[in-house]
Amino acid sequence: MSYARVLINKIRKFGLDNLSPSLLPSKVEWKQILAMAEHGILSDAMARTLRHLADQDIEHLTDFPEFLHRIPEPVQWYQNGKPDVPVGTLVGNSDVEFGIRFDGPVFIQVSGLTGFGKSHGVRALLQGVENYNQKNPDKKKVVIVCDRKGTDYGDLASKFGWKHLHVQDSLRAALDPPVGVPLRLWIAIVSSLFCARAGLKYALGTLMSVLSLLFSLLNPQPAQHLLAPDLKAVLDFLKALPKKMFSEKAIYTESLIQQLETFCFSTHPTFSAFKGLDLERLIQDKQSMVLSMPIMEPSWARQFLVDLLIVKVMKIRQARFYRSDSIEIIFVIDEADDDVNAEVEKLFGGLMCPESELFKRGRELGLGAVVVTSSLISVSRIIRENATMHLVFHTEEEKAACEAAQNLSLPPYGELTLKHLAPGECLVKQIGPWPHAVKGKVFYVPHEDLPDRKYDRHPFVPAQSIFQIPAVRAFIEKAQSKQTNSKEQLPSNKDEQIQQYGLDILQRWLQAPYTPLSLIFQQRGKIHYRIQQRIRDYLEKQKWAKFEEPRIGRRSSLLMEPAPQGYEMLKVTPPSGNRGRGGITHRHYAQWIKAYYEQQGLEAFLEWMVPTTHHPVDVAVSSQGEYLVYEICVTSYAEVLSYIELCSQCPDIRKLVIVAGTAKELKTIKALVTESMVHLTASLKITYETIEPYMPKGNEP
Repeated sequence: MSYARVLINKIRKFGLDNLSPSLLPSKVEWKQILAMAEHGILSDAMARTLRHLADQDIEHLTDFPEFLHRIPEPVQWYQNGKPDVPVGTLVGNSDVEFGIRFDGPVFIQVSGLTGFGKSHGVRALLQGVENYNQKNPDKKKVVIVCDRKGTDYGDLASKFGWKHLHVQDSLRAALDPPVGVPLRLWIAIVSSLFCARAGLKYALGTLMSVLSLLFSLLNPQPAQHLLAPDLKAVLDFLKALPKKMFSEKAIYTESLIQQLETFCFSTHPTFSAFKGLDLERLIQDKQSMVLSMPIMEPSWARQFLVDLLIVKVMKIRQARFYRSDSIEIIFVIDEADDDVNAEVEKLFGGLMCPESELFKRGRELGLGAVVVTSSLISVSRIIRENATMHLVFHTEEEKAACEAAQNLSLPPYGELTLKHLAPGECLVKQIGPWPHAVKGKVFYVPHEDLPDRKYDRHPFVPAQSIFQIPAVRAFIEKAQSKQTNSKEQLPSNKDEQIQQYGLDILQRWLQAPYTPLSLIFQQRGKIHYRIQQRIRDYLEKQKWAKFEEPRIGRRSSLLMEPAPQGYEMLKVTPPSGNRGRGGITHRHYAQWIKAYYEQQGLEAFLEWMVPTTHHPVDVAVSSQGEYLVYEICVTSYAEVLSYIELCSQCPDIRKLVIVAGTAKELKTIKALVTESMVHLTASLKITYETIEPYMPKGNEP
């Protein structure tokens, strides 16, 4: 093989033709050499000499990987124009700057290992925006910086004349709605944000109801600027009223109270306001700001604050059908790993978290954003896919490097380059005429010490105790008095009233299927036992429901299932799928056992087929690759021996539990099993239990 062919192979294999000569020890323009060799105009003697230079460059790349596309020419990089705000220069050609233009979308994802320049990149961006504002006073851009550490950008606020607010000192946030956003919509938005960040899956309706009532009590007269209850007011309100006043199940209210207590304890005094920071007023005044947010724990409390600030700006523009041709406001969210985590975003019920919505829809509203994370591994897909610029700094961990390389569409071995970036260096990829990632170095903006740090103030309405507000106090006293004095009155003999009770019982059962009727009657209120009997008779007479009354423990328990006519009357589609076999009692027992284990986070199955057989067991619970199975005995014990024999032969089954309603029934079953031959081989796998431990109690379904 000729030396020219060997040289061609080396250049192509290691991508030397993509590298700028200034980055290599040889300073050779390998792209030109490759073209000469491929066209046969490079002599073998010259190729032999150049091969040694290529080996030197390859050895250099082994120690300092640089597997990137070549540096673009200025005419290629600036095809859309020079940046309005330069952030840094390209390594290898310091005359070419990279940055952002305000006539296009500005959504920047910054990632990388701590200590390698992420904050410096953001500081360079902020310095660039301030320089732009000084040169273009009629086109000022507003920057809202959420400073997670509290020390990275505060000096810039002082230097630029921006507002500088601190969550523990001067910032007061409130739930007051932006002007123009319908109150009902705003309550739904705020409730969704809080419940998603607090991990409350079922308390959304409860919080919406409480906020709606408190808004009406705090604002008896319609007004453009409404006072909003703070979350401490919501907490006190819930504690003072019956647990079931705002939800069907007291457990929903209790879980909401628990998270509110955590939130109010950790965020005081940040949210102690009925009317807080007026972002829209500051934006109209073209006032940029740095919001220092250190020491906000738990993390979701800070996330809720950031979410609230974003939606206050977004929703007012959406409500006004606002459109903009250029970016007017830029949010900078530092240390945002938890804020934009893809798993956390699932808590928003299939919707986007505010940061993702900002990246997705902010452009048409004149909004831009910078999100800073340690890596791209867990970042929301919407953030990654809608970022118009990626700045990736030094990345050491293998998985994070591969994820970044894939997101930047780097050439083969490109992830090695990420592990050798020096402090301040990053890989830059942006939407524009040049489709490849390039190596850049951000401008250095030094920190300035602030020995006497003073924070700015802003107008706000302090929060009050709800017990000092006459309208709220009167409502609480009335509700408490009604609870104390209320007793269920015996209705008359009119069928309409019995029918009303019966429909209510049916609907409550559908909301919490397989709940014993005694618990449903408790939820409904005090109903005389004779009225309960008449309700049952009426539902049976109308063929809307069927009943069974098994003995459970020492007392009987009334169980119900709606009949097909009952579903039809309520205009509800009957449930489909496997509900368990047997009668009403048998199905209730199976559903109770299944729900008991699912609440513990285990998988449970109805009518589970024993492997290699055609025989199902009533309930099976999967745990660590083995199964705990249940066989329910209600009226017949004839088949219990055959099921025990089948289960004892299955190696996947760890234990078989025989379940009955009473200890007396279990005694009969145990005697039957003990006297059989199967007891000799299966006794170690069998246990006996009554259904009582699995039966729903109190407000649980």
